[in-house]
Amino acid sequence: MKISKYILALSLVTGLAFLLVGSILGLSPQGHQAYVSAATTNQIQPVITSHLMHGRTSMYGIASPGAKVDIYKDGALVRTVTANSGGLWTNTGLEINENDVVQVKATLNGTSMESPKYTVRLIAQPLITSEVAVGATSIFGTADPGIKVEVWVGGVLAKTVFTNASGYWVAPIPTLTSGSGKVVQARAKLFDTGSWYADSLRYNVVSMQKNQLQPLITSELTSGGNSVSGIATPGAYVELYIDGAYIATPRADSQGAWTTKVPILRHQSRIEAIANYSGQRWQSPTCIVKTGLSKPTVTAATANQTTISGTATPGATVALYSWYSGLKTTVIANTNGIWTATLPPVAPKEALYVRSTIPGIFDRYIQSDDFGVRTVPTVTSTLTAGSNIMQGSATALSKVDIWQSDIKIGTTTTNLWGDWWIRDLPGLLRGQQIQVKTTAPEDGSVLESQKYTVQLAFVDPVASSMIVVGTVSISGKATPTSSMEIKIKDKSYFTTVNEAGEWSVTVPPLVKGDTVQMISRFGTHIYQSAIYAVPDRPGTYALVSPDVNAYRLGNAYITGSFIDTRATKVNLYNANGVLLRTESINANGTYRIYASDKLLSAGETFKIGISDGKVESALVTSTVLPRQP
Repeated sequence: MKISKYILALSLVTGLAFLLVGSILGLSPQGHQAYVSAATTNQIQPVITSHLMHGRTSMYGIASPGAKVDIYKDGALVRTVTANSGGLWTNTGLEINENDVVQVKATLNGTSMESPKYTVRLIAQPLITSEVAVGATSIFGTADPGIKVEVWVGGVLAKTVFTNASGYWVAPIPTLTSGSGKVVQARAKLFDTGSWYADSLRYNVVSMQKNQLQPLITSELTSGGNSVSGIATPGAYVELYIDGAYIATPRADSQGAWTTKVPILRHQSRIEAIANYSGQRWQSPTCIVKTGLSKPTVTAATANQTTISGTATPGATVALYSWYSGLKTTVIANTNGIWTATLPPVAPKEALYVRSTIPGIFDRYIQSDDFGVRTVPTVTSTLTAGSNIMQGSATALSKVDIWQSDIKIGTTTTNLWGDWWIRDLPGLLRGQQIQVKTTAPEDGSVLESQKYTVQLAFVDPVASSMIVVGTVSISGKATPTSSMEIKIKDKSYFTTVNEAGEWSVTVPPLVKGDTVQMISRFGTHIYQSAIYAVPDRPGTYALVSPDVNAYRLGNAYITGSFIDTRATKVNLYNANGVLLRTESINANGTYRIYASDKLLSAGETFKIGISDGKVESALVTSTVLPRQP
């Protein structure tokens, strides 16, 4: 493996988080210490975390939650703002220019602390943050966002690149070799001519003295994030530290990549990695967490819960939404990136999501994944022997597995409203136990329904195979274990329905003009199907027309039922046969289609048909009845 090429590819995708804030922003040495405790005041030292660039009109940073923050420019007080409950303060509308000296002072409970002084630069000094060693084929570092960076090796221009929106750059170069006086330097240029540039320090090319690669943190480190990744010698154990505290020890894989989950990253936290390999320890460059927006989350919530929490960028504004009812509440994430909202009891099956912003600074929100309120699954359809359709409710957006006597017979998912349905199950067996199990996508948690017993129910027989010219086998559904008579004109053919409610019979080839009807008998119970007409043209088939319930003027929906399980849509037409609306039909053999905006007078004629996407049943004509007295 050529680790330098791996660094290059990874850097281009994610950017490298070696943002040495002090050098870029012109900090004094104290500026590298983001959280300086004051034992007598329990305050943290205020810090400006935004990039102080000539012409900028926005500024932000951190301080103790609730502290008054005075902003000084060239020693004069120009603005006063307040740090929110997450310790984040923001200011807009104050322009800063080259050589301005900016400082903030935070006051809490009558005690004040000052930040370092920051000098605004027209062009920040670029930094090389990669190791400059013999054998390296790429160099990377930081500079102003969007600026041109030239990389010089031994006094010769080796590569010209541009920084990305976060100020990271990476430059492939010829393989570095040793040699007296061999140095590498980066130059950030605002324009191609003139003195509008800034040079980095000069870095001597060093020999590789160790039997391992220096570990590097390659993920972009943004406040509110919860993972860190990087590279090291393949197989090395990598100790990760945040603000000096040990966090985890991931192991680099065969390609040298490692990653680990971490507590929510705070603004300006310092992160280091130490790789252990063959008895040697090697530390990465120190990386600083920059202020930005990370994707927020919602933690587990159950039906009727009144407190919802999650994670977001510390100090960010978090708006909690429901797919049912829209915006519910707005809160601020605390200094640890945790937000908590109190609201009326959440409804079962409800789907929630949050949007995170930093008003005036990052107004474009970042949205969490949808989160389904944990809801115990239920089956709402009638479970009858022979049925192959089922529906119910559960946690929104969860996976639904259907089990019959400990054998999984189907899988589907719930929608945003927590409803699920499934067709084409194996026929349910009388006396068997049905149970539904749901799996939440966020954490894999499983909820189980009660167990339901499949009951015997008498149903009208129906054909599920195509009845067309030339057909020699007809199959369908009927009451389990009943006897079946299939009548074709004046001849009858007999079979028995199995435990799953399925039947099949061999018949002479159907011809044009034949009619087919099924009769099932169970004890003294006799049920007949609709009469199926064999279509005139070979290779075609017909759907059985639906039933239409009485519809009165002003009712929202036309409703009805159907027996042809091949149907997937219901269509509403006016008296002239013009299509007015199409809706999906339910899995339980019923349908409803919105009509109150289309049928506006009593006595008006309308037509209903069902289709499977290929053919449509004969249309059923009905009339709008007067309003209910």
